[in-house]
Amino acid sequence: MQPLEPWGPPDGYRADRATPLDDAGAGEAEALLWRVADILRGGLDVSEYREFVLGLIFLRYASEAFDEHRRELATHLAAEGVTDELVDDRVEERATFDRAGALWVPEYARWSWIAARAEGRSVARRLDEAMEALMRSNRTLADALPVVYRRGGMDDGRLAELVELVGDIRFDDARRSPKETLGDVYEYFLAGFAQVSSTPGGGFHTPRSVVRLMVALVEPGAGLLYDPACGTGGMFVEASAYARATRGPDTDLRFRGHESDQRTWRLARMNLTVHGIDGRADVRWRDTLKVDKSPRRKSDFVLTAPPRDTSPTIWLRHVYENLDARGTGCLLLPNGFFNSSSKARAELLERDLIAGVIALPSRLFGSPKTSASLWVLSGDKGRQEDRRLAERRGEILFVDAREAGTMVDRSQRVLTQADLTRISETYHAWRGTASAQAKGLAYADVPGFCATEGLARVRQHNYLLSPSRYTHPETAGRPTPRGVRVDLASLTRDLYSLFD
Repeated sequence: MQPLEPWGPPDGYRADRATPLDDAGAGEAEALLWRVADILRGGLDVSEYREFVLGLIFLRYASEAFDEHRRELATHLAAEGVTDELVDDRVEERATFDRAGALWVPEYARWSWIAARAEGRSVARRLDEAMEALMRSNRTLADALPVVYRRGGMDDGRLAELVELVGDIRFDDARRSPKETLGDVYEYFLAGFAQVSSTPGGGFHTPRSVVRLMVALVEPGAGLLYDPACGTGGMFVEASAYARATRGPDTDLRFRGHESDQRTWRLARMNLTVHGIDGRADVRWRDTLKVDKSPRRKSDFVLTAPPRDTSPTIWLRHVYENLDARGTGCLLLPNGFFNSSSKARAELLERDLIAGVIALPSRLFGSPKTSASLWVLSGDKGRQEDRRLAERRGEILFVDAREAGTMVDRSQRVLTQADLTRISETYHAWRGTASAQAKGLAYADVPGFCATEGLARVRQHNYLLSPSRYTHPETAGRPTPRGVRVDLASLTRDLYSLFD
């Protein structure tokens, strides 16, 4: 399978963080991940792995970022003619880092200090103290780091092995600094721990190819992006990379998010710091549906994958209540919602808020029982004269992408770059967005893959929204023998639920 391409046009600005680890780097990261798991096995519950390991990777990242900033500052001062002695003093001044908005790392939180003492006793105490010192020294990290090593009950020998392994992360890649490499490793480990999580489908981490598709559908630029169930912050990281790649490094894209699980919230805070967007993000530890009843301001973009044990109806309503009049949102929802709660679907459809429904292939989340779809919501499906969009009021785009993707192992399917391009360009051609206009894309129904339908026909189908019902006209219009119509109607609903 070809790796996902960097965001951005070939001749335009590309985000520094847009390119994932190459095959060699990913292979080393995977080997490292399993070595870490071997050390932790038996000493910790699987659900605790991620905080222990990602906390260490973050400490290493913070030190690399600190050292990189010191080197850049020293080079700048030397170019201005400052003497070596004064340079050495200036690069250790806390105020210099504060003015630059860079992380300040106290001496006993620096990786070199920790690694040099990893063979002695009290490794857990030193790690906890390093976390506490980083949080005291940087307001943006308040309550964000895991102080878990002493209470975790792991012996100093195993902790020392972990410190040594994380210290050995050195992937030879001229395109990345050590800081950037560690950012990639952090993201890779998030995905790796999601696969071994006890939560079905890795509930705290949506697969990267699905996140990239959601970002490609929404095309976030300047404005506010909201994720009411942000998990570890993957939507924000990918959206930031997209915005920087397509609009330049100074794009004004800000983020607002909530996460109800405290451990996951801490991982998100670290993830945003590692990717350099913590200063533009307001991510809070809270249960969205309990506390966020009336938003202070509407969001220009919404991207979210709500918890699977909650009502899709509630989340859909929450999204459109938080969406700006001309905003766009995309939700990842279970396919069971296609054929349940007709009243909720009818409300959304009659308000003309649903722009598109995209059925995704099975096994994207590992389990064959987990099937999902993407729902694209739009506050205004009209032309929006300044944007010159296609007139789509009273219409819905259906995409049946169940045959997309490729199996990377016996249980896991991944959307390829070609899949992402085909699906997202189909939507943008249908909507007539600026990106589609620039590429000269024109929409046309493709039997078996995509179709646009009016609200009148959806009403005839009792507001059922399974894409295959509309993209496969040869089966949707097949006559039913008299005498068994009622029974077959019920069976058809069940079958669509199973197939989708």
